[in-house]
Amino acid sequence: MRILHFVHNFPPEFRGGTELYVLNLARRQCRTGNEVLVVTGSARDDAGKDQQKELFEGVRVLRLFRRPEEVAYKIHPHYPRLSRASLEILRAFDPDLAHVHHWHHLSDDLVRLAKGDRFPVVLTLHDFFAVCPRFFRVKPGNEALCPSHESPGACFTCIREEHRLWPVDLVRDLYQRRLNLARELSAADFIYTFSRAVADFYGAIPWVHLKKVHVLPIGVLRPLARSKPTLDRARLRIVTWGGQAEVKGTHLLLEAASLPDLKGEVEVHVFGKIVDPDYRLRLERLARECGAVLHGFFPEAEKESLGARFDLAVFPTRAFETYSIVVDEALSMGLPVVATRPGAQSERVGEAGRVVPANDLGALADALRFFLDPEARLRAAQATERIRIGTMDGHWMKLAAVYGELVSRSRRRGRPRFLYCPPPPQGPARPDHWQRRSS
Repeated sequence: MRILHFVHNFPPEFRGGTELYVLNLARRQCRTGNEVLVVTGSARDDAGKDQQKELFEGVRVLRLFRRPEEVAYKIHPHYPRLSRASLEILRAFDPDLAHVHHWHHLSDDLVRLAKGDRFPVVLTLHDFFAVCPRFFRVKPGNEALCPSHESPGACFTCIREEHRLWPVDLVRDLYQRRLNLARELSAADFIYTFSRAVADFYGAIPWVHLKKVHVLPIGVLRPLARSKPTLDRARLRIVTWGGQAEVKGTHLLLEAASLPDLKGEVEVHVFGKIVDPDYRLRLERLARECGAVLHGFFPEAEKESLGARFDLAVFPTRAFETYSIVVDEALSMGLPVVATRPGAQSERVGEAGRVVPANDLGALADALRFFLDPEARLRAAQATERIRIGTMDGHWMKLAAVYGELVSRSRRRGRPRFLYCPPPPQGPARPDHWQRRSS
């Protein structure tokens, strides 16, 4: 099967959750005999070229660059040149199926471009970009989550201070953004996300008319060794890992560990790169206060040792997490977990940990106090054995069945003889906008 992925960025330029998911999915697809091409955008606008062919960990990549005159981020994310380039790539590669992961850095018509040429399209909702110009429906300043019932008009109030536009221009861009992305959601053949929390959140937004959003959990990238709990340590050894940004709430964990009754009773270790220099200084100051250790970047191979070295995993994110694979990793290693709500984290913890409100220092500290009791840790560790954690290989098998059904249905219908290419934004439509697919 020929599979074309669209994603906003890709390693080695950027290694976020979405990018790593696409990488690991594409690697499995290549390994099982499929021909895969990843079309990615870029945060760079100084490359001096429009596109670049790459090969990363065995995956073919075609990276599209913005030009200096094309702004890095727009409320209405439509880039006509990148849209035309995406259509040309679609027709040249001629995939059996297109899989759209994100529009950012590319353009807001990727699903419709593929559907216009009758390619089956799978759409993954990795975050809330389709319904939020700020990606995560987190309001600026107080970091409060924008509720699903909030009207689109609230976007104007939320982002007007971040984008210096005349009110009439801002309203126009917000309206066009909402219209275009709603059309994208309607055009996809199959939409999925990784958690019931995200599917329900999208379904509760009254102005979004979605087809059914399917839930396909990711699971761990590979099975991890399970460790037996160690109950005789002098202090509670706490670990957290992943990308360290302010929205992940690591500072709250260090602040909790600095409280008088917890200081000296807990030992905190933080693994993961801290990108923002200001946030790094903040964490370093808090780490000195509570005696925490900031390890920085660590290799994937080291992750499996965390289960034996620590007693409790804490992920105090302030965002509405759409999946949070670190929770699966901790549970699969037998570590009890402290996670936050709302979001996907709380779906899988159950009796194997505690779930606290996001951004609540007092509740987080109470959870740490709860696990000072060795018997509480033992019960939670035993509960992890009853939680079934899937794997990325199993995820791909389920997705492959979806791909196969869509491709089979597309072949039964057949492809059109003539294909429509949307006209550019300026000027009247010309006859050469109709093109014939080469046989």
